[in-house]
Amino acid sequence: MEHVEGDSLDRVIPAEGLPLPKIFDIAVPISEALTAAHEKGIVHRDLKPENIVIAEGRDGETAKVLDFGLAKLFEGTVEAQVTSSGTIVGTPYYMSPEQIQGQELDGRSDVYAIGAIMYECVVGKPPFEAPNPVGVLSKHLSEEPPRPSARSPLSVPVEADEIILRCLEKDPDRRYQTAEEVRQALI
Repeated sequence: MEHVEGDSLDRVIPAEGLPLPKIFDIAVPISEALTAAHEKGIVHRDLKPENIVIAEGRDGETAKVLDFGLAKLFEGTVEAQVTSSGTIVGTPYYMSPEQIQGQELDGRSDVYAIGAIMYECVVGKPPFEAPNPVGVLSKHLSEEPPRPSARSPLSVPVEADEIILRCLEKDPDRRYQTAEEVRQALI
């Protein structure tokens, strides 16, 4: 196993968000890592800034996806998405609507999480906030996120809004269908 040193992304995101080129430098390797996992039939299920480390490498900084502890093979059953006690697993700020509802998951659920992470990188806050986890989950199910450019103090082009909001589509069929499609859009 590779030893990775660096700061987790949640420690790197300032309150006003990151500059867009830096966000893309982070999101492209995340998309690449998820593409590799999805090609092996693995969905992460708990992608969040705390599970991404910004590591220094020979070619500069790169993002590394960690903690596949909740990952599952695509098994095609709802039972594969919950713990033995029947509790749905994940982190509320980054969970896709289908994950919240305990539905079958595939790589598009991780695409939703990429969108939520990019949103937080742009705005400095996740797309949905509430006083408690149930409130956050409810917003993922019922509310559309505001355009990142409307909440960011930095200049955000419409194309970045479109990429992020497409990742955050409630209906998985309206999202990018693969992490590779996200990577291509970012490039």
